[in-house]
Amino acid sequence: MVHDDALAIASTWSFWDRPVPDSVPRRVSSPAELRESLALVIQGVRRCGKSTLLRQLMARYKLNPKHCLFVNLEDPRLSNALTHETLDAFVTAFRARHPRVKRLVFFLDEIQAVTGWERWLRSQLDRPAGHVFVVSGSNATLLSGELGSVLTGRHLTVELYPFDLQEVRAASVRVPRMVVPCTCPTATACGGSTSTTSWSATSVSASQRAPASPFVRWCSWPTRARVPS
Repeated sequence: MVHDDALAIASTWSFWDRPVPDSVPRRVSSPAELRESLALVIQGVRRCGKSTLLRQLMARYKLNPKHCLFVNLEDPRLSNALTHETLDAFVTAFRARHPRVKRLVFFLDEIQAVTGWERWLRSQLDRPAGHVFVVSGSNATLLSGELGSVLTGRHLTVELYPFDLQEVRAASVRVPRMVVPCTCPTATACGGSTSTTSWSATSVSASQRAPASPFVRWCSWPTRARVPS
């Protein structure tokens, strides 16, 4: 991969010229500071918010977004280039773009997509060059790889879980009220449009009813269809 291609892909994931999206702050402990000699590894189950946490770390550590490179290594454009040479291309190209910046931060999301990433990262940590690495990946893959052996003493792990109760409440506050049109054959089947942020129908049995959610309502039509809001 040439350096221009690496930066073009990274620019679609990074926040060099656009604001970081607003999100619910995650209640998770993290190291007091980022260090060049230690990689920060964010691990957790799929869809628990690892990518969002990576973005939030910029504000938590007061980083300049222009000096942070983000890339999701499951990007389809990288499907035929998931090697350590590609990781080298991202690092080299970004350093060439900022030759005088003392410290650059690399956020490598879904790092497990690259075979042998642990040994590549170890080599980067053994040769500090003003680069800090924060990587993320799913538990199933990271825990079955060489993370514990190759990177022993060279990484700190943050375990991320799905939203806790306080985070769910914070997310609910951010959901705007909206009117959702009824999809039943007749408007009288479930009362037509509903204007609220969460729904539950008394005609749906406990075994069929989903947990209360700001994103889903249950229609009381006999099919008891689950209607996304």
